[in-house]
Amino acid sequence: MLSALRGGTRLALSPLFALTEILMWGYCLLRGPAFLRAKLGSYRWAVQNRGSIRERRRFIASIRRRSDWQVVRGLRWGYPWDQFVTLGRERGESTRDRIGA
Repeated sequence: MLSALRGGTRLALSPLFALTEILMWGYCLLRGPAFLRAKLGSYRWAVQNRGSIRERRRFIASIRRRSDWQVVRGLRWGYPWDQFVTLGRERGESTRDRIGA
């Protein structure tokens, strides 16, 4: 989102981003220390890579054909609450396939 959306759009969507972060922190708390470290690591990565995120934002802006709002209007909005509940009930090491593994 940092590289794909303009600042005004991110600001307008910030309540939804905040809700998503709260839900993700809750999930990480339920799953344990490894998940909490991974979540903190995602923030660390964003801070350490802010230059490349900025470069990517400029690149995306140079090839953009639609406005943020045209894209946002075409999205399907909603949270998959059943997934949050199911994932929240899991305990211990995940048995799911890892992306890229």
